[in-house]
Amino acid sequence: MKALRHKLTNDEVGQVVTYLAVTGDPVGLLINFGGRSLEYRRILPPMKLDAWRDRIRRHVWMPANAQSAYPLKNPL
Repeated sequence: MKALRHKLTNDEVGQVVTYLAVTGDPVGLLINFGGRSLEYRRILPPMKLDAWRDRIRRHVWMPANAQSAYPLKNPL
């Protein structure tokens, strides 16, 4: 969810795609309440998820014991 005065951009969409790649969730909803009217988008993860995960791996921080304490649906 966002509250932006401007229309949704590719930056916001990219953020949701990154969340989908990390969590393994099948769909994301991007909702902007900040404009004159409600703006929303349904976002699906990339088709080639492995390549996307390799691309974002350096930007995702996970604690050393994350695998045991917080297992992801599709771990990096």
